[in-house]
Amino acid sequence: MGANIITGYTGTRHITPAMDASVYRAAFGADEYVMSEGNKLAGSMPTINDFTVLDGLVSMQGHMIQVTQETLSVDTCATGYERIDLICLRFTHDNATLIDSCELVVIKGTEVQSGNTPVEPSYNTGVIDEGASIVDMPLYRIDLAGSTVTFSRLFVRAYSTEEARPLQISLGTVSSLPVTITDDRIHAEHICKPADCLLSNPSAQTSDWTVTTSDGSLTVSGTVSGSTTATIWLVIPLE
Repeated sequence: MGANIITGYTGTRHITPAMDASVYRAAFGADEYVMSEGNKLAGSMPTINDFTVLDGLVSMQGHMIQVTQETLSVDTCATGYERIDLICLRFTHDNATLIDSCELVVIKGTEVQSGNTPVEPSYNTGVIDEGASIVDMPLYRIDLAGSTVTFSRLFVRAYSTEEARPLQISLGTVSSLPVTITDDRIHAEHICKPADCLLSNPSAQTSDWTVTTSDGSLTVSGTVSGSTTATIWLVIPLE
């Protein structure tokens, strides 16, 4: 059959997880994103041995996962040693039973003596709909140096079209969208897919603005003087 209905009644149970995932990939991209829902997997460390991930919704290669709040245990790092751990969302597919499952996990790195550089632990990669049995989505990196513990976010957020409206950005302030301004540079996360960024012609512009994409973020830079307000349009390219 040359065409299959996904959203429609056919009289039989006809929608597969792969079909459903293909719809979300078309809308949000084929990578892993945290959606604009709930607390968006916000992370915190109430103690040096506990990492809390709040609720949210995730698209892993189009497979939608609802995450509820959970606190994970982080092993102590010995005094005089350093280590890097990863907090990941793990998608597991049993190729025998075809049953899927997911969980939050801590991937522990290898400790090295202080003065040496620790490396991030490896994690599972692959394409779910091509038969990968385990795929990990890194959420947070935890840097441990003895009793000193810090963490940083690794995931990319995807935004709804409602949040993609143009923004008036004043340099030196933070917009309602995750936009930061440092040294006359505007940093804004992309919407769903690697996006285009269109700037109006602010009176502050004294040189051409440049747009680069890296690791799921947009960096818009240019020399600014005089007025410090510009209009930024973030759009999803139709391709």
